[in-house]
Amino acid sequence: MQQNFASGFTKAITLFLFSALFSAAFAQSTTSSIRGKLLDTNGNPVANADVVVTDQRTGSTRRVSSNATGTFFASNLVVGGPFLVTIDGQKTVQVDNISLGDIYQLNISDLVTGTDKTMEEVVVMGKAVGLADVASGPSAVFSLYDLEKAVAFDRDIKDVFSNDPRINLDDSSRGSGVNCGGKNPRFNGVSIDGVSQNDRFGLNNNGYATANGQPFPFDAISQVSVELAPFDVTYGGFSACSINAVTKSGSNDWFGNVFYEYSSDSLRGDTIDVQGTSRDVGGENYSEEYIGFTLGGPIVQDNLFFFLSYEQEESPRFTSQGFNGGS
Repeated sequence: MQQNFASGFTKAITLFLFSALFSAAFAQSTTSSIRGKLLDTNGNPVANADVVVTDQRTGSTRRVSSNATGTFFASNLVVGGPFLVTIDGQKTVQVDNISLGDIYQLNISDLVTGTDKTMEEVVVMGKAVGLADVASGPSAVFSLYDLEKAVAFDRDIKDVFSNDPRINLDDSSRGSGVNCGGKNPRFNGVSIDGVSQNDRFGLNNNGYATANGQPFPFDAISQVSVELAPFDVTYGGFSACSINAVTKSGSNDWFGNVFYEYSSDSLRGDTIDVQGTSRDVGGENYSEEYIGFTLGGPIVQDNLFFFLSYEQEESPRFTSQGFNGGS
């Protein structure tokens, strides 16, 4: 009896470790990176250079060194920006923004090396000249600016990335899903900060784990990436689109917002004209409210930050559509 118990316990532990490794292998990207090559005034690679990447929002730094070919790579950076990249304390380059899952290519030349090294600071303002995707294949990235300026009636990220012509939003009924390349929404992989939000039981028509809209606040999202058939072994669990969202983070500056939306039957007409005939709209009284807020800021300057987001919806669920007596 003890032997059977020990054998079963060993198998359970083995299965747990295998599941953990399998899940980690299919984790979605939640960060961004900077990669570049350093050259001196003669065009030769600069090895063992001290590269410091500073996030100007939080003051946090990432320090790496260039290899024998002058190449450096700073990974696991919080999406967005701006960042300051300082090379050996003599040249500083500003990177305004890095998209989710992207690798910003930053090549720096004319570095002074050897005994003639002089100290100077050069601040370069500009955008990326070239980006290298983490996974090759068609994709689209939607920044915080895109999210804030988009017309999102249902406060759902689908209202934003469905503007891509390769993605179709089936709005035949509320809560409908996203068709990527004509496939059912259940074939998509949806994640937030790397955590899956898929409808695992196939009970919802929107592809989410929740039936009444997305399971996270709209104002909490910083960036969204949509990748169609990414050719990378770290991706899995879907055969249509990989929809990956990351949340906002706190910074050294205080920020936040409050919103309130209201709608009811008193804001609509009582009749509708159908082929020259006036008919009552019908339906019962209803009201719909959206309430929410966000707040972010520092707990310990340059070291510890927080971000909060809350959203509440109160709305009826309709079982029929159309005017009274309509078909």
